[in-house]
Amino acid sequence: MKHLLLLIVVALLTAPVRANGPEWERLPDMPVAVAAPAVSVAGRNAVVTGGVVLGGGATAAVQVMGLDGFSWTLPLKLNTPRYQHAQITLGDGRILVAGGRTRLPAASPEATRSCELIASDLSQIKPTADLPMPMRSPTLHLLPDGRVAAVDYQVLAVFDPANETWTVVCPLHAPRREHASLLLADGSILIGGGIGQASFERVDLSTGNSTLLAAAAAGS
Repeated sequence: MKHLLLLIVVALLTAPVRANGPEWERLPDMPVAVAAPAVSVAGRNAVVTGGVVLGGGATAAVQVMGLDGFSWTLPLKLNTPRYQHAQITLGDGRILVAGGRTRLPAASPEATRSCELIASDLSQIKPTADLPMPMRSPTLHLLPDGRVAAVDYQVLAVFDPANETWTVVCPLHAPRREHASLLLADGSILIGGGIGQASFERVDLSTGNSTLLAAAAAGS
């Protein structure tokens, strides 16, 4: 759902504007219909990777919409078909694709450690360092220093694009899947919820400590 909302926001920002507000415009359909893909904006492109195709099965498709002409291309494929993964555009324009699942939703969940880097010009994709542990539904955050924080299940880990390595910062108080996380103004990360979890915790990246907060999700 968050990926669909991002594409809608992109459409609104680039749609013609009338005196009484934005005008809705239907954009071209994606070449490959998918559920649970990942998406990020890189330059003037919206890049959609992976997902589950109609009829089941993870896809390796990389679908790119040019935001100037609103046309789709399929320039390359992931090395590992995946869904429920995460991706983020790095400071140098490359795209980091991380984790996710590789089996059908009806099969036993199989999280992956594998990660990939898409070149800034979208001309090639290559494997990069594996995550410290399999991450089924990670969330990613671009830190002010250019590194990337990944949150999922039991750990918070940080990726250094300069040397393409992962480092575990700290364990989490609660195992989290399909959670939410937010990079705060002070550089810490707030993590909340997830399957079977109502708690929140805050990770201080400077000290490597996670603090369980008193707050809980509504309805818990």
